[in-house]
Amino acid sequence: QLNAFGTFTGYSDELAESGMVEIDEYGEDKLQARRQQLENWRNQRELKAQQQETLTDLAGFTGTEYDPRAGAATYMNALNAGAKEDESKWNVYKGEAKANAADGYAEGLTIGTDYAGNPEITDTIEMTCQFPKPSFYEIKVENDVISFEDFVVGFAAGDAGDFQITPTAGELNRRGGEPQILSVVF
Repeated sequence: QLNAFGTFTGYSDELAESGMVEIDEYGEDKLQARRQQLENWRNQRELKAQQQETLTDLAGFTGTEYDPRAGAATYMNALNAGAKEDESKWNVYKGEAKANAADGYAEGLTIGTDYAGNPEITDTIEMTCQFPKPSFYEIKVENDVISFEDFVVGFAAGDAGDFQITPTAGELNRRGGEPQILSVVF
């Protein structure tokens, strides 16, 4: 017998005494495992009832009604309601805030140069379209540093033309994570 939940309550023995026994030709009780399963299930239900009673009491402290579908979330939501955390003390990366506040392309960007002073172009894309249908392209931007990095999208002076890129700002995942997809429409 294996009692997986709580302590031995004797429920499986009560079931055996009430007639839940089937002895085969070898003298083994074929329903012994089933009786133990029923005892484990009963112990599981008792533990769940105790947990729900505790969570109902906790929810009562906050003046909310416990919802068993949400578990401890109703209690925790009541505790956290109205709490505004000042993350400026610890969050130095504001990529999501920049993405939400971004309403256009970054301005004043220049083309980077390599060690010899030549323009540093990392990739070239060519797009053609048949008017009025637009052409689409995706650029995958990998993060090459360990931590999360902010990004902004922009064009060098006079280079924007009829291109549209989304998103225009945000935060890159850490190195080795999913690349950021920039959607280009021409």
